[in-house]
Amino acid sequence: MVCSRRRHVRRLWTSQEVARLLSLRSAGKSYEACAAALHRTRSQIGHKLRYLNVTRRIASRGKRLFEIRWTAKEVNTARTLYATHTAAEVAQRLGRTVSAVIVQLQGIAKRNKCCPWRYDDVVCVLECVSTATLRLEPQRTRDAIRYKRYVLRKLFRRGCLDRYLATLPGAPRKKCLKFGGCLPLGLKFSGIRLTAKAKVARADVYVAREAERERQKAAFKNGRSRCSRASRDG
Repeated sequence: MVCSRRRHVRRLWTSQEVARLLSLRSAGKSYEACAAALHRTRSQIGHKLRYLNVTRRIASRGKRLFEIRWTAKEVNTARTLYATHTAAEVAQRLGRTVSAVIVQLQGIAKRNKCCPWRYDDVVCVLECVSTATLRLEPQRTRDAIRYKRYVLRKLFRRGCLDRYLATLPGAPRKKCLKFGGCLPLGLKFSGIRLTAKAKVARADVYVAREAERERQKAAFKNGRSRCSRASRDG
């Protein structure tokens, strides 16, 4: 018996098709237009663009810029700039989005090797509560200071904060500051002071949540009792 169904043959992408696809996307053509020009489906166009890592664009430039993989030169440039510039400025300098810079350099750009944290700067961060009053040399961004406090909190919870302070450049050999089990003021979370109206609104929210929780408990008990009655009657 001969099967009437024709076997599907996979159509491979050629270098000419890939070049034409990239030129169409750089001209601003949509997935549907690219699929019609190349005689392929929209899913095939999407899969190929995701495989090539060219699916995003920057609309502020007026044309599509394909996000290729980060090079070592770009990473080093971002490391150097992130100590004294914001993520938006670094993204504008490299021609990338702010989210791409943050994701790529998360945990790397903050630990900048070109401008390492010194002992005096870390002590200022530990003792000063407000970020606006910090006087650091060189001046750091708010994101860098926030991440540094996050790292210092982790070190304090592990009990390694005093040991870390002793290893910083510029730390004194004998009279190094030690906190022990006392949480520094700069690492404490400063609570937001609410007004009287906001406190009343928050209390109302808590009361409503508790009432809804009690109602759900009562409904659950009633459902269980009904199920037990039905099983007994059956």
